[in-house]
Amino acid sequence: MLYPQDIIDRLKELVEEKFPGEPVYLDTLPNGFQRPSNYITLGKFTGDAGFAPRLVEFSPVIELVTFPERDAHALSSQREVNRRQMLLTAILMPGFIKVKGRAPKVAKLELEGGTDFASVTATFSYAVSREEFLELENAPVMEEFAFNVRERKE
Repeated sequence: MLYPQDIIDRLKELVEEKFPGEPVYLDTLPNGFQRPSNYITLGKFTGDAGFAPRLVEFSPVIELVTFPERDAHALSSQREVNRRQMLLTAILMPGFIKVKGRAPKVAKLELEGGTDFASVTATFSYAVSREEFLELENAPVMEEFAFNVRERKE
C-alpha cells in the first residue's frame, strides 16, 4: 500500500539531493527555522472510489516550499528565490516519481512565489486495488493482552 507519507519521504530524499546540507522540514515549520531550507507538507488527500470497479484513485496534494538566505536587511534575492523554485520544479518534471515500486503521476503543478519564499504544489495521482484494502482489513488483530501488574505499597 502506498501512503502519502511514502511520497513525502521520497520527495524529502530528492530535495536533499538538490540542496545538499540544507534542512528539509516535514509537516511543521518551527519558529526561527534555519535558512536556507525547504519544507514539505501534505495539503489535501482525496480519493475516488468510483474510479474503476476494482481500483481506488488517490490524489495527495503536496506542497514544497523553499526559503533562501536573507541578507543583513532581511531580504532575499529574487533571482535566488526563482532559482530554488525551478530546482524544486525539476524534481517533478519527469511527470512521476518512483516510490516503493510504484510511480505516482504528477497530475498538476502550481507554482507560487514571493520575495522571501517560493512554493511548488504538486497533485499526485495513483490507483490502489481494492484487494490491498482487504489485506489490511483481514490482518490479524491482537485480541488478548497479557499484563504484568504489581501492586504498589505505600
